[in-house]
Amino acid sequence: MGNTIGIMFGFLGGTIFTSDGGYKVLQHPNPNREYQRLSEAKWFLALRWCEQFSTPADILNYQGQLSFYNQAAF
Repeated sequence: MGNTIGIMFGFLGGTIFTSDGGYKVLQHPNPNREYQRLSEAKWFLALRWCEQFSTPADILNYQGQLSFYNQAAF
């Protein structure tokens, strides 16, 4: 894998960048983890963002259904 970065942007307090093998998230605990799809990298950051709150936080899908909720939502 080369060291070329094509695009880098912020999303929900994290940073995603493109690499030769897909997309990487700088805040991921495994620095070698690559996502094949941008939506997967964004989903990781969305879950991480929700879990930081001590108050209930949820993620809704495009149909308005709950896709994820943090521990405080129980």
